[in-house]
Amino acid sequence: MKNADLFWWLVSYHCKNLESRLPCKKDEKLTVEGTENESYRGLLLVSNGDTLLETLIRSRLVEPYDISKPKSISSRGQFYNHLDEQIQKDGAFIFDGKNRMIFRAYELNNNPKSLESHEDSLVSAVPQDFVYSSGENPVKREDIGMKTRLAIKLPQAYHNIETFQIKRTAYGNLGMGKVTHFDKDGLVQEFYFQRGEDGKIEGVHKRYEHVDGKLKVVSESSVNVSDYLDSMILLGIYGSLQQKSA
Repeated sequence: MKNADLFWWLVSYHCKNLESRLPCKKDEKLTVEGTENESYRGLLLVSNGDTLLETLIRSRLVEPYDISKPKSISSRGQFYNHLDEQIQKDGAFIFDGKNRMIFRAYELNNNPKSLESHEDSLVSAVPQDFVYSSGENPVKREDIGMKTRLAIKLPQAYHNIETFQIKRTAYGNLGMGKVTHFDKDGLVQEFYFQRGEDGKIEGVHKRYEHVDGKLKVVSESSVNVSDYLDSMILLGIYGSLQQKSA
């Protein structure tokens, strides 16, 4: 299974978060930008082939007794059902993409020597407007939360690992968090919701690359999420945005 597909699965799952918690008034915000949205649980997912779990245990990032039994994932529906069952628990998801198996790590070591990094390596992994949509204030180390730090550091330490999040930290004018995807070079892509000038909700997808030493947007697309919410066809956003971003 490709990591790009995993990202879009999480985008569709996050649309379910939006649908169930959408405010009634068009000008009402769920949560102020930069603060935690308490209406849903975020998640961190670490992905790689069949050597991922062994790597994490060997590096003392996770202890064997803190790992759940593996769950086979053969479809997007099974993936969502597993997230629904486990989402209230702390820790992170570990996904073996080669064998399509998912584990729950109930605790991750945040400070092993293998994950030591300097401030520049964290800050340079995200764009200036990563935390606040205005981008007026450059991102500082203290702006980056613990799970996002792990999402950045893991691929930096182990180049074949990629990480994904559904963040709770509100972004933009709607108050919902982002979906993110990191590799060894930093942020690969992100998805977030915003309310457009016409009052309708848009889903925005951005892809990033390092250009001249700086992380820059190389593509951006949006789709009217309100139409999908109104018609209850949430997964339609998956195909629409993926096609635009191809």
